[in-house]
Amino acid sequence: MLRSGFTLISWLPVFLWMGVIFIFSTDLGSLHTSSRFLGPILDLFLPWVGPETRFGIQIAIRKCCHFGEYAVLTLLIWRALIAQSGVPFREWRLQPAILAFILASLYAGTDEFHQAFVADRSASLKDVMIDSTGAAAGAAFARLCWYCSRRLGRRQKEN
Repeated sequence: MLRSGFTLISWLPVFLWMGVIFIFSTDLGSLHTSSRFLGPILDLFLPWVGPETRFGIQIAIRKCCHFGEYAVLTLLIWRALIAQSGVPFREWRLQPAILAFILASLYAGTDEFHQAFVADRSASLKDVMIDSTGAAAGAAFARLCWYCSRRLGRRQKEN
């Protein structure tokens, strides 16, 4: 599947995004830190919401971020795998999407392991599951992007 040789330009966005995820796994991404800016925003837009509800909204936002960051990671890995394979984009291959999902899910596990050693963070199997669900959504979105590009290509040929 992969051509011999490693194309750094294909993988650079993947490594940069992994770095972003790693940084958010430090104290910078802790509930305490994110509450400093999420709290005032929620107070501005939802001033009638009580503290318990506001806390629940903050947790929901944080979990959505987990989901989203791993969906993006999967898309970036998938893109790099496609670029490395030499297979034209117009030919869908399930293997890169599955491999991208697996790699992103493995990174989610290592990310949670890393958080176990950060003072204001904790490791959570639930977060790995949320991250992996985001990775699966990223793989599904890759398929959707491929499908839409194929349909657009056919329409342009017909016109």
